[in-house]
Amino acid sequence: MPPEPATARHGSFSLSSPYWSITTLRRRLTPVLTTISHVPTPFITTFLLIHLSAPAMANFGGSELSSQVMLLGREYYQSTPTQEWLLVYTPLLIHFSAGALKRLLSPAPFKISSPRRTLLTLTAYIAPLFLPLHILTNRVHPTSPDIPVLAVGPGELDYEFVKVGLVGEGRWRSWAAYAALVGCVGLHAVEGWSVLWGTWVLPPRQRQRQQQLELEDGGGGGEERRRNSNKVPKRRWVGALGALAVLSGLAVIAQEPLYALPSLVARYRAAYELSPFFRL
Repeated sequence: MPPEPATARHGSFSLSSPYWSITTLRRRLTPVLTTISHVPTPFITTFLLIHLSAPAMANFGGSELSSQVMLLGREYYQSTPTQEWLLVYTPLLIHFSAGALKRLLSPAPFKISSPRRTLLTLTAYIAPLFLPLHILTNRVHPTSPDIPVLAVGPGELDYEFVKVGLVGEGRWRSWAAYAALVGCVGLHAVEGWSVLWGTWVLPPRQRQRQQQLELEDGGGGGEERRRNSNKVPKRRWVGALGALAVLSGLAVIAQEPLYALPSLVARYRAAYELSPFFRL
C-alpha cells in the first residue's frame, strides 16, 4: 500500500493540508484574537476617561482646572515608567495588534462586511495615524535634554504647553490633529463598547439576534435595519458630545493669555519644532 501523502496526514505542517489551511487557521484564531483585543479595553477606557476629562474641565475652570485634573490623573498612570507601560502603552499595543491581526486574517481585510461596523473600522484605521504624533509631541519631545528644550519637567508640563500649540504658528496643525484624534477615539470607544456589550453581557438569545441582524445587513437583507437606517444610534450622539466637550475645552484654553514665563514658552515652542508635523 503506497504511503499517505504528507498533505493529507493529520498534523502535517504543509499549508495545503486541510488541517493547516488558511480557512481553518482563520476559524481557530479569530475568536482568540477577538478575546485578546477585548481584554485590555477596561484599562484603555479608564485611561481615556482620566486623560480626556482634563481638557473637558476647562469648560468650567479654564486651563488652571485642566492642569490640576491632569496632575491628579498622572498619579494613576504616570507615577513610574513601569506603571505607564503597564496601564497605558501595553493595553494599547495588545488591543491594536490583536485587532490588526484579526483584520489581516479576514477573507477581505479592507472590506467592511456590515454597515454596523463601518464607523468602528474607519476610526480604528484613522486613530493609530495620529496617536504616535500625540505621544511624541506631548510626552517624548518635551523631555529632550538638548538645547533649547532642556527637558521640560513634569511640574512645568501642564496645559500651558497645550495652549502654546493651539495659538502658535502651527495652530491649524494642532487643531486638526486634536479634532481627528479626539473624534476618532470617542466614536471608536462608544462603538466598541456596543460590541463588548453584545459579546459579553447580552443573553445568548439576544446575542444571536444581534448577530443575525449583522449577517442580514451584510447580505443586503435586514428589513428592520433598513427601516432604522436613517436614525443615528444614541451611542454615537454620546461619543460625538463627549468629543465636542473635549474640543470646546481646548477652545476655552486657546482663548486665554499665556501665563507661562517667556523663557518656558520658548522651550515649549522648541519642543513642538522637534516634530516634522509642526515644521511643515
